Amino acid sequence: MIAQKQAEGKRHTSAPALTPNIRIDDCAAMSGFAMDEMYKMEQRDDGKNQSKNEQLTFAVYHLCEMIHALKRHYHKAYKGEIEP
Repeated sequence: MIAQKQAEGKRHTSAPALTPNIRIDDCAAMSGFAMDEMYKMEQRDDGKNQSKNEQLTFAVYHLCEMIHALKRHYHKAYKGEIEP
């Protein structure tokens, strides 16, 4: 029991090294907000800046995917399911 608590303590103390000063869940939520805003922008688009909008949409979408993958990795590492 004591060894288990010590192992958990070590794992939890290493978690801040994974996300200094920023919570990964907050980043994931913000990426979702950005995706929502991109969708709204596309709905209002008049077609004049289509190539720029497509590049921006791709960047925001890909960033959202990357952050959510990082979030899944972080939580698995935090729980000790994988190495950080």
